[in-house]
Amino acid sequence: MIRKDNFSKIFNQIVIPLTLCTLAFIFYFWLLTKDFLIPGIDGPYYLIQVEAILERGEMVYGDPPFIFYLAALFATLCGNVRMGVAIAVSLMISLTCFPAYWLFTRLSKNIFPAIIGSILLVFSPQMVRLSGDLMKNAAGVFFLILSIYYVLLASSNWRLKNYIPAILSIFFTFLTHSLDAALSLFFAITCLIGVVIYYGRESKIHLRNLFAVISSAALLILITSIAFPYHFSDVNKGIAFIEDVIFSSPSNSQLPSVFRPKPARTWPSVSFFEIAYVLPFFIAGFILLIEAYRRKSNDRFMMLFSAIFMALLCIFPTILGLREWAWRFMLMSFIPISFIVGSISLDDNKVNLIAILIIVASFILIQTANATFLVRPTMSMDTYHDLLEIKEIMTDNASYRIAYSKGWSRYWPEYLFGRRLEDSKVTYLIIPKDAPPPPPFWRLIYEGKTLNLYRINK
Repeated sequence: MIRKDNFSKIFNQIVIPLTLCTLAFIFYFWLLTKDFLIPGIDGPYYLIQVEAILERGEMVYGDPPFIFYLAALFATLCGNVRMGVAIAVSLMISLTCFPAYWLFTRLSKNIFPAIIGSILLVFSPQMVRLSGDLMKNAAGVFFLILSIYYVLLASSNWRLKNYIPAILSIFFTFLTHSLDAALSLFFAITCLIGVVIYYGRESKIHLRNLFAVISSAALLILITSIAFPYHFSDVNKGIAFIEDVIFSSPSNSQLPSVFRPKPARTWPSVSFFEIAYVLPFFIAGFILLIEAYRRKSNDRFMMLFSAIFMALLCIFPTILGLREWAWRFMLMSFIPISFIVGSISLDDNKVNLIAILIIVASFILIQTANATFLVRPTMSMDTYHDLLEIKEIMTDNASYRIAYSKGWSRYWPEYLFGRRLEDSKVTYLIIPKDAPPPPPFWRLIYEGKTLNLYRINK
């Protein structure tokens, strides 16, 4: 017989997050498969990577490998690369419900804020946007939240069952996406400051615990980066971001120009509407932080302290006018927002607080409904069919180039043609019909609905 308290524990810790996880998987799988073509500007990039793994055991492009190999596994099981990518990304996003719910129940001591916080995390408009355009980023949020959960446990309870998962979850975040890994380490580092403020002279043991986690994870990341530089060149983006913050112009960045923030920073260049979404939660988090300190709630204090700094980090590039970085950081603002909401305690005025939580959740989920319409392929079906026709014409494996792709990325022809674009000794040129024609030494050999194919006259 299952005792009543055991049943309640199983229900609270397993059944509720499993229900949220199932709903999330259904939603995101539908979102990623509702159109004939894979969504997002980089959608075909994932298809290229997974097909390369299945065909020759390695990726075409250097990138953190976890999500690609996971997608390859599911592609093998279901026999379809597109489905493999959709299953892998949907599963990773939906699994985030477990560490998120466990984290928020630990903080708020109540299942209602934990459910609302988990919903705001997994079903936020930003997560929806990430799932379509930045799939690695979306998948890495699972390991990010898992690392935060275990870092919080390890900071106050030094056991191997907390220490090892904390290190491994940070490491797997790094294996999935660089910005998620940076936020994971950022949380742990801000916890160091929070520990000193909260515990004062008694902070030594907590600092030791956090230093052990941070140093071990950082060492593991460093060794992996050195051993496999091809897969982790994204570290250069972090270096470039720091340089762009320090120096007055992004032109000093060592990052390739395609990743450099542009236009150059201007001061001041603050869009109120871009930070207005985060600002109310930042203020609420500060109020809750004071309340957590007054009530001697150490976990809530650490969580809220780090969430406030994370919210500042998300709007920081916008304040500096680093436009190309700003949109990526703003997309991560749903994480500190969900942390703040999930940390709300219902000790007093439960009815009023529940009403406020419902209003906040409804406001954000309305934006989520709108964001679902933005997750769609970047290429029209007419262009897709034109590329298929062009593929049949270019049977000699000669090099080609794309001009004026108008929103759809070069990865589409690379995926459909099975070979990469080249800039030298180009034989074929693909140009939209409404674009200016090429010089006379290019001969028109195919005219489609949206694309024209030219071959150079020899």
